[in-house]
Amino acid sequence: MAKNSTNNKDTVAAKRIEPLYSVAELANAARSRFGTTPEVVTVALKTAGKDKATVAETKLLIKALIGRKVN
Repeated sequence: MAKNSTNNKDTVAAKRIEPLYSVAELANAARSRFGTTPEVVTVALKTAGKDKATVAETKLLIKALIGRKVN
């Protein structure tokens, strides 16, 4: 039985949810957190249709936006 309680603790730790931040909050942290301008953060989130996102998700969206090919 002790084995199950240890596994449950590991499962709970793995399922921790990152906090969601608004577009304005993420844009305000653009330079310090993402190394970019607030406009880039705003466009990345709006293009993805997001009103709120995690920091990790925002990083991925910025990377995808910056990596887009121009036609």
